[in-house]
Amino acid sequence: MKSLFRMRLCKQVAMLLLFLSVTLGQFSLYAQGIPVTGRVVSESGTPLIGVSIQILGTTKGVSTDADGKFKLDVPAGATLKVTYIGYLTKELKADASKPIQITLSEDIQKLNDVVVVGYGTQKKVSVTGAITTVSMKEKEGQPITNVSNALHGVPGLSVNLSNSQPGVDRSTIRIRGIGSVNGAAPLVLVDGVEYSMDELNPNDIESITVLKDASAAIMGSKGANGVIMVTTKKGKGRSKVDYSYNYGRQRATYIPDVIDDPIAYMKLKNKALNNEGKPDEYAAADIEEYINGMAKDPYTLLITGTISH
Repeated sequence: MKSLFRMRLCKQVAMLLLFLSVTLGQFSLYAQGIPVTGRVVSESGTPLIGVSIQILGTTKGVSTDADGKFKLDVPAGATLKVTYIGYLTKELKADASKPIQITLSEDIQKLNDVVVVGYGTQKKVSVTGAITTVSMKEKEGQPITNVSNALHGVPGLSVNLSNSQPGVDRSTIRIRGIGSVNGAAPLVLVDGVEYSMDELNPNDIESITVLKDASAAIMGSKGANGVIMVTTKKGKGRSKVDYSYNYGRQRATYIPDVIDDPIAYMKLKNKALNNEGKPDEYAAADIEEYINGMAKDPYTLLITGTISH
């Protein structure tokens, strides 16, 4: 009888251990992810260096090495997002069974975009200087209240917002840091005319081009701190009216309860001092005067110069 009981007990323990090993193995596999390897090349077969390989919907990702290769641990069934400057973005399912060969195609449309430079316009494919262009069409749908908001994320440019009033831009903009003690602000040109961005409407702007380093040398000494060139929209077709509304609220996370009764405050203050073995701060006569309306306002005494201690 005892041997039969032991046999059943051993069988149950074995089943339990088997279940735990399988379950923990699945958890470990899910936590660590499945290693996926691959290589990213151009249409001509050239390895692409620094391509971003990211798990879609997360911030986890890697970049390709000098040979265009990468290795990334991904959850089962995950989708990879492959992005590279000048190339079309690609999304594909992760496959751990074999190395992935990813071929990226050039974004011909972006390479043919017209870029405003200091002395005219060029196609983006022929631009070799430190120039960054922000298209306002890409910012549609974003809550941009001033021009500085559209410049966040531009390489080498920092924006410090000092005013949140809608339609007013009082931001401090610096390109490549502070280059001069007196006047480190960049030169701002709106349609080729020196202007200020303080009152510009973001909806009237087509694109913003930031000239840095040698690209701004064409502007002379005024362009020593960089140049921001704003191109406004040109009228075409029928009139179009756009309206956008953003609403926000602010509330303190914690508002302490305070005593708004001066008499109660004086009594509680005296009681707190008495609990520490200290004398009253407010005499009973002073409290009585306040109750009877005979107390004097110390701020009035300060103004008239008749206050005494």
